Amino acid sequence: MKKNILLILFAWGTCMSCNDFLEVTPQSRVVPADFLDSELEVEQGVVAIYRQFRNLYINEQWKWTDLISDNTTNDTLSTDGFPEEIDEFLIQSGFGLIRTYWSSSYQGVYRCNIVINALKNPDPALRFEEASTRNRAEGEARFFRAFFYFNLVRLYGDVPLITMIFDGVDDRSTFANTPREPVNNIYEQLIIPDLLAAVDLLPNEYDALDLGRATSGTALTLLGEVYLTRGDFPNAIETFERVSSLGYTLNTNYQDNFAPETKNGPESIFELQFSLQVPQPANFYRNWVPANSGSSVIPSIDAQDAAGKNLPTQDLVAAFETGDRRSDISVAFFERTAQAQSGEDSTVFVPFINKYNYEFINERGLEGQDINFPVYRYADVLLMLAEAYNENTPGTVSESALLLINRVRVRAGLEPILRGVDVADQQDLRLVILRERRVELAFENKRWFDLLRMENYSPGFTLNLMEAHSQQEIAEKGGSLDPLAYQNIRLDLGIPREEVLLYGYEQNQGWE
Repeated sequence: MKKNILLILFAWGTCMSCNDFLEVTPQSRVVPADFLDSELEVEQGVVAIYRQFRNLYINEQWKWTDLISDNTTNDTLSTDGFPEEIDEFLIQSGFGLIRTYWSSSYQGVYRCNIVINALKNPDPALRFEEASTRNRAEGEARFFRAFFYFNLVRLYGDVPLITMIFDGVDDRSTFANTPREPVNNIYEQLIIPDLLAAVDLLPNEYDALDLGRATSGTALTLLGEVYLTRGDFPNAIETFERVSSLGYTLNTNYQDNFAPETKNGPESIFELQFSLQVPQPANFYRNWVPANSGSSVIPSIDAQDAAGKNLPTQDLVAAFETGDRRSDISVAFFERTAQAQSGEDSTVFVPFINKYNYEFINERGLEGQDINFPVYRYADVLLMLAEAYNENTPGTVSESALLLINRVRVRAGLEPILRGVDVADQQDLRLVILRERRVELAFENKRWFDLLRMENYSPGFTLNLMEAHSQQEIAEKGGSLDPLAYQNIRLDLGIPREEVLLYGYEQNQGWE
């Protein structure tokens, strides 16, 4: 069986990390003469970007998209404090994970800038056997730079815009001379231009050796989401329709989007690559099973009180309609014995994420799963396109939107949504799309950004929803909650306190 080149380079880069040229501190803002002076070094630079994005998306993204939302919560028996602080809105700007996301994102930007600037001003020795290889490298770097900044502006608002080579988040001279740039400027000066360039530079598809790389369709999907987030619905529609013309289809079986044997299938637009063969196994799921569940969920793992960091809320469980085939695939239940107030033992059923519940295998001393993690699926595109159609036709119920929603629902074994029966107006359809995205894309790092768009469409909606969620959590968890839980619900993150103190950045409203 042919092995994936991207993962082989991932593994190679891990083995040689102490000599990784991207960890060298540049002494100048101009690429040194001996920096990125071969096609292989450019490829190593691009792989370092993929590695940074994968680590950020797997290790950090869920905290600020699912855990912070009404989708998931922490297990009350978990002894790790950070999920509770995020879930219950107890965090302050000095909270370490706020800076972790910031610094990891700028480390990604740094790696992208190295590749982009080297290709703009190449060393005379830098030659490519094929122009398409050079184009692909630039397209990948521009795609990821746009993605890093897209997430930064959605979470933090105005942030420093840096396009030159710098020494990562600890480059004090660069950050000290780079003020926070307004969000709209970052969209117009970097995110959209980078993605338009990436669409043209990247190929539509790869052979088996390069599966998992970003394609033109991947860049178009991100560009469409950017337009949707900005409220530019005509451009969002045009962009998502271009994605739809590229040949993606829904898998007949929903579970095929996550199973090891059906990775990178016809519905996949972009997914993070893992493999036991290389070996580069996935390991994120072990912390998402219930605390103290032992080997009940994962037979080869003894889950103790450090687990339980990311469990479905009861509200999400209830969002699945009766007969929805996605329900049992996405959520399962652990039977836990608990002591009631009467002192007698009782049984409670703790929901846990089942979507990624596949065998952990020990391969050459590395234990993990042979599964990928989805970033973009075609179902996601269909539902974002439906959202764009709906928002572009105020005062009516978009038939085009209904057709797309129902394609996704039929795959799930559900009845179609009908105009005049299930939805009467644009707001009704908004709520249908929001619910459909919630259950279709559960635990795929989507929910918080969906809620932020809803806040733009219906001001106050998301704050009210999160207030209602907090009351439900208080009723369910009672005395196990911090006394200050949910008293400071905010829709953005604070600028990391360390950056504020070092560079004098103005702090976001409501943060200290």
